[in-house]
Amino acid sequence: MESKEERVVHTVKCDPDFFDDVRTGRKPFEVRKDDRNYQKGDMLCLVEFDRIKARFTGRVILRKITYVLNATQYADGLQPGYSVLGLDAFMRVSTGWNRRQIEGDLDDELITATD
Repeated sequence: MESKEERVVHTVKCDPDFFDDVRTGRKPFEVRKDDRNYQKGDMLCLVEFDRIKARFTGRVILRKITYVLNATQYADGLQPGYSVLGLDAFMRVSTGWNRRQIEGDLDDELITATD
């Protein structure tokens, strides 16, 4: 029997400008506060959040973290407590999530999902 690898999914808010850059592939990375123990192979769920209107837009992107660079590894270039996350090229963009589901996911520090 083949075992499924358990992955951690980090659900985070994302500004609309950055969201579109990740969606189109212009921005294959995220700079994030390193408060979630991001690891290569984890999934990053970017949930578009319009701060001006103070609401979720309903758009979601799921990307696999392919590389993690933190201040411990690159002290001269990164402020302590932050990481640069390399993201895979393309996975899934969804508009089918409802607000309650997104906000519920954001309330959880880490969400575990299976592949």
